[in-house]
Amino acid sequence: MATTPVQKNIIKELVFLSKVAIAYKTRVRNVVEQYANEGVAQLLDADIQALPGLEGVTSNELQAAKGAHDAMATAAGEYVAGTPLTKFAKVCDTTNVNINIFPQ
Repeated sequence: MATTPVQKNIIKELVFLSKVAIAYKTRVRNVVEQYANEGVAQLLDADIQALPGLEGVTSNELQAAKGAHDAMATAAGEYVAGTPLTKFAKVCDTTNVNINIFPQ
């Protein structure tokens, strides 16, 4: 059975999203470590709200967002058999997951 154009697009998107998940996991791991190391949790609401675009964000909300990202990354697992991260890696080239969709 030959693949249809729609099936090909679905497969390409699935592989792309697998790369995104791998890149996301790596970035979240780094940010979570930096969050702790740089004392971001100790910032006051006024410190956060002084940043452009974060005028209404509280330190509790920022902490909750960090926790949600951490939970998503944890759910992806590590590179061990059977984890979502390993399943993502099986369908894409993991030597180049530097996807240019996340601003630095």
